[in-house]
Amino acid sequence: MTRDLLARCRASHSAGMTFPKVWATILRGHPAVMAEPKLMIDAGRPWVEVPLATGEHLAYEEPIGFWIVSELDLLRRARVGKGLDPEQATARRLRHKAEELRTFAASMSSDAKRTILGLADTYDRIADGIEGAER
Repeated sequence: MTRDLLARCRASHSAGMTFPKVWATILRGHPAVMAEPKLMIDAGRPWVEVPLATGEHLAYEEPIGFWIVSELDLLRRARVGKGLDPEQATARRLRHKAEELRTFAASMSSDAKRTILGLADTYDRIADGIEGAER
């Protein structure tokens, strides 16, 4: 759904639509959009980010257009801005997500539970790899 939404926004931008028009006609009310757009500024460069249900953000900057910012990119940006090691922060976030998934899986049927627990284990293995690479 995120990629389809991105493609629609990019096509509209290519056709000459401004961000406010794309917001009004495509994004507002879309089930993947979780909140109003937020203005961001980095090194004097302004852009807009729209939080999505996937944890990603749909970003827009003139004249570049639209792109997707992943949850891990958002975390890294927040941690780097606070002077924390981005890899360690990412590993911690992955472990936290794995715990959330394990808690959620407790209420699932056996097939769904296996899939969710497998994803949680994958998050832990990625975190292990990040922490191992730092040593």
